[in-house]
Amino acid sequence: MSIGVLLLAAGRSRRFGQDKRLALLSNGKTIIQTTIDQIKISGLPFKICVASDDVLVSEKFQCAGAEIIFCSRSHRGIGATLSEGIEAAAHWQATLIALADMPWVASSTYLTLSRAASSDSICVPEFRGSRGNPVALGSSFYPELRALDTDIGARQVLEKWQNEHLRLIPVNDAGVLRDVDTPQDVI
Repeated sequence: MSIGVLLLAAGRSRRFGQDKRLALLSNGKTIIQTTIDQIKISGLPFKICVASDDVLVSEKFQCAGAEIIFCSRSHRGIGATLSEGIEAAAHWQATLIALADMPWVASSTYLTLSRAASSDSICVPEFRGSRGNPVALGSSFYPELRALDTDIGARQVLEKWQNEHLRLIPVNDAGVLRDVDTPQDVI
């Protein structure tokens, strides 16, 4: 089964105060580089969604082994970015939707989700009873994802299908619950 990772990295970091993707972690790497490294270790193909004017990040990661997707509607929010990104992932039977500000997700979690994914499932990682990210969505949900155009993201798709297609995948990875919103989150 053809599965890949769509890394959403088109946000403007308003709460962080600067481009948080380029903030350094204790490992000496940027948030986005650490996230990309974990995806690369998984061996899954991946694409990176950036804003249409995001030359800095796109140039820096052009050779990361990923296709860069310039999202002209990213200013409308994560849903609009996801909509454009899923167009570029149409050939995958399932897509793991990853967030650039979640560098602590382990590569093994990406693999666990990819093994659980199918074209008609929604797989959500669960750590100690709490749901996290990334989320794997099968291709049968792509039409709904393409219709997104707000800052809500895939949440409405998950809520709509939670009783029929949602599968909680237990993982031993607290990183699925941890993201970066403020400079204090980097510590």
